[in-house]
Amino acid sequence: MEPIRLRRCLIVAIVAVVATALAAWGWAGQAVPAPGAPDGKPASAADRHKAKGVGCEGCHGKDEPAFVPSERCLACHGGTAAALAQKTAATEPENPHASPHWGGRMGCDTCHRQHEQAVDWCSHCHSFNFRVP
Repeated sequence: MEPIRLRRCLIVAIVAVVATALAAWGWAGQAVPAPGAPDGKPASAADRHKAKGVGCEGCHGKDEPAFVPSERCLACHGGTAAALAQKTAATEPENPHASPHWGGRMGCDTCHRQHEQAVDWCSHCHSFNFRVP
């Protein structure tokens, strides 16, 4: 085979492998359905908060629709990132709140999308199959 043709085949093969890897990586981070939403759609965190009597101001404060910092989430869900990690220590196969990569530095909304479906962020690289509420 001619060197130019061989090079062209090699480039096409590399592009195909990279495209496949990128597609798989994108699909791995897709939303993970959470139970409890009306009309059969996965519930968002906002849906679950509302069902438990927590209104918009409970998370957003009076300045709705203000961004909700993780500290606001932790005020109800553990107090600190370390306390939340202890609370979920029995999660199998790994504790998502005690990530060896991020520790307590990853924002709650990385996985727990308030007005969208939750995302299993770890599934970008791992196969833990977390059901993210």
